[in-house]
Amino acid sequence: MLKYAGAPFDHEHQSLRLARSHGIPVPRVLAARTGPGWLAMLMDDLGDPAREPADIDGARAAAVLHQARGAAGTWMARVDAAALAAMPDRIAARLRPLGLDEPVALARALAAVAAERSEGTGLPPYGLCHSEFHPTSLHIGVHGWHLLDLARAFTGPGLLDLASWHGTTSHPDPAPAAPSSPTSAPEAPARLSPAAAAWTPRHGRWAGTGSGPPTGSPSRSASAGPQEQNAHGPPRSWHCAARTP
Repeated sequence: MLKYAGAPFDHEHQSLRLARSHGIPVPRVLAARTGPGWLAMLMDDLGDPAREPADIDGARAAAVLHQARGAAGTWMARVDAAALAAMPDRIAARLRPLGLDEPVALARALAAVAAERSEGTGLPPYGLCHSEFHPTSLHIGVHGWHLLDLARAFTGPGLLDLASWHGTTSHPDPAPAAPSSPTSAPEAPARLSPAAAAWTPRHGRWAGTGSGPPTGSPSRSASAGPQEQNAHGPPRSWHCAARTP
């Protein structure tokens, strides 16, 4: 399969090779050529998928991806606490010249709490992130599963991937997922789903494992809902902000 891309997607061959070197199933890059602002690469053709991925497949794939915590590339953006805290101001600065007063006001409201909401960004799982982690980015074939489309991979908190699985505008589904086929990804906690197993940056752990917040840990707010719901608010904002040029 031949894939051609322009900047800023012209480092995908490097991200795919990095992921593969850490044991993450991705298409093999057979050859790649680059030029100023472009990439052409030849990859394995995985064929037609055997079925659509379920939530449990996404959760298991995310668990494998986020175990590659030492994986990083000089071409990748690094999303740390400082970067997250600065994103609302960045959004406002980009939208203000367009006359979009309401989104600017919302961004400024986020800016007021951004530093607090970014606390604990570096807690595990922190490392290689997909950035466009949707069902269409997970191929399940007769020979197993593979992650696709790592063109926007970055180094950052894995929660950003989990929050994007159902899209960045639709409501999350916190119901536990169940495998729908024997063709599945490597094992992970049985009740894991990209919603129900979301970890909060402050707590830095998988909710789906049954481990609760550390004793004495402050809550996000007095009115916070269930962990799997509350975890989606800030990261979805950050995920959308990361796409602002």
